[in-house]
Amino acid sequence: MIIRRATVADAPAIARVNVDTWQTAYRGIIPDEHLDKLSCCEREKSIRELFLPGNRVFIYAALNEEGEIVGFAAAGPERTGDPVYRGEIYAIYVLKEYQRRGIGRLLVQSVVEEFERSDVLSMLVWVLAANPYRRFYESLGGKQINSQLLDIDGFRTTLISYGWTDTRFLPVRPDVLQT
Repeated sequence: MIIRRATVADAPAIARVNVDTWQTAYRGIIPDEHLDKLSCCEREKSIRELFLPGNRVFIYAALNEEGEIVGFAAAGPERTGDPVYRGEIYAIYVLKEYQRRGIGRLLVQSVVEEFERSDVLSMLVWVLAANPYRRFYESLGGKQINSQLLDIDGFRTTLISYGWTDTRFLPVRPDVLQT
């Protein structure tokens, strides 16, 4: 598995992963009508905007042995002005058939290392409260810190945030991994 910094040329593959994972992970959580109308083309346009000059978002891609993108993480400055958490993981998705192989941890590790290069040592992530994959953040030591309502095409659901006040101690780092 290769983890590398994504480029704008990766936008179509990242969009495909994003749409596919939404449609598999959120089925039964978000209405099918919304999931069924997700478009890779529309998502690609949004992802391309993240690469515009001056945008402080960065994206890491996970590639399989054939060089295909099978997961990604997008991150950047925390968006609400929280005084404690300076960085934020905006999205992290891995195709279902590649989950439970440590790819998510490698992506988080890459994000943490990128943040550290900018002297950002705290971060948070927002996840759907009904998402069973939120245990992933708990396994990394994330503490639930906040909640808010999200409206998706008239469907209201709850988001919760997990935070780390010092990312140097996340258990994704080789010097902190436990056996």
